[in-house]
Amino acid sequence: MENKTRRNGRHNAIDILGCRFGNLHVVEKTKLRKHRQVVWECLCDCGNITQVISSCLRKGKSTSCGCRMSFKTPHIERFLSNFSKEGDGCWEWKGSRGKNKYGVLSLDGTQVYAHRFSYEHFKEPIPDGMYICHTCDNRCCVNPEHLWAGTPQDNISDCLSKCRNSTVLNKEDVLKIRDMHETKGLSLRKLAGLFNAGTSTIHRVVNRKSWKHI
Repeated sequence: MENKTRRNGRHNAIDILGCRFGNLHVVEKTKLRKHRQVVWECLCDCGNITQVISSCLRKGKSTSCGCRMSFKTPHIERFLSNFSKEGDGCWEWKGSRGKNKYGVLSLDGTQVYAHRFSYEHFKEPIPDGMYICHTCDNRCCVNPEHLWAGTPQDNISDCLSKCRNSTVLNKEDVLKIRDMHETKGLSLRKLAGLFNAGTSTIHRVVNRKSWKHI
């Protein structure tokens, strides 16, 4: 169906409600403004909801929620410059992060998760409805070798398994973990196995994001 944009409201803004731009179908006009432009809520063909500004839609810069990522050279260069390779094998994301602590990358006005970008760039397209999970249990990691595609149920099962098998650490454990990491160079994964804890838990301990008082 041909898009029929309309001019409406204050400042003669273009109304694109109901229009389609690539894989995106505009479903709602939000109250948000970015760069003095209206932010529209869009439903992607993959089922995800994303928010995009008017110009990115009308100029064809945003045509999906990121599920069909564009691997332009500037995007790849930005991705490669925003992580550091750690001793435990993780590629630690240094760029922006969302409220859920996952790294995010902006692709022509649309934000996508950095680990999903990594998976699609280095491995293969992500099937519709699939999650990208971490074997290292580190949300900030974008190493494709630490990523695997799973169903929503796979993701839940993986989370429950890690939580169920984790041990609550005490002060003595924390001091030992930091010492073994700093002086003996033990990896986060090795320490997680020794202390029966998740890799993300060990990561927070050695980086003093938890147990800050000791």
